[in-house]
Amino acid sequence: YAKINLSLEIIRHRQDGYHDISTIYQTVSLADTIYFDKADVISLTCSQISLSNKNNLAYKAATLLKQFTNYIGGAKIEITKAIPASMGLGGGSSDAAATLIALNQLWNLDLKSKDLHYLASNLGADVAYLLYGGTTLGKGIGNNLRELKPIKNKWLVLSCPETGIENKTQQLYSALNYQMFSNGDSTRRLMDSIEKNSFDQKLMTNSFEQIAFDIFTGLDIIKNSMIQSGASYVHLSGTGPGLFTFVQGKEQGMK
Repeated sequence: YAKINLSLEIIRHRQDGYHDISTIYQTVSLADTIYFDKADVISLTCSQISLSNKNNLAYKAATLLKQFTNYIGGAKIEITKAIPASMGLGGGSSDAAATLIALNQLWNLDLKSKDLHYLASNLGADVAYLLYGGTTLGKGIGNNLRELKPIKNKWLVLSCPETGIENKTQQLYSALNYQMFSNGDSTRRLMDSIEKNSFDQKLMTNSFEQIAFDIFTGLDIIKNSMIQSGASYVHLSGTGPGLFTFVQGKEQGMK
């Protein structure tokens, strides 16, 4: 499943080159489909041809799992994409998480949750979250997770503009400065509202919105168009450029 970030605050720059964040993840119903079968070696094909290679995070997940367990053998992996790539929706990370879960079963490895979380964290913070999904608070680099009360029966509209750039995540993080950092208060307030079953959408925020609309050409036009069409709050997911807004129901979302 894809994910959005209901809140994403950058707290500080770490000595290891990463950033501490405070975020609230939420999975949505948009999903890729993946087929797994046993094989002599690991192979991967994808409906999006540019992702049919060893740089695919699902392939890396399979390779890491095999190395970690000294498993003799491989797997045939076939991915049918529905989650647009490089949109801040965690499509590649979700595929990697699904690969760890599926191959742990297919290969009869019987790894525990802590082992899968360790492997997922080595692949990316979003991968660790997407092992579980749901409504979840993420701290540290995003892989220190705390399950929250689930947000249910909400409709949203996703906009996935073709405004991609090379090394997107690296460029967005490199463009941050300390004036854009925060202390996580907005995320805490949103978390409190979720835990009280109120989910105050006015508390949603994303630190990358301070720079994304300058980096992604035309993104501001798309956001304004969504607002003019009736959206109350439009936010960036992850580092973007995917945008989302909650709506009252399917009928309103289709308008």
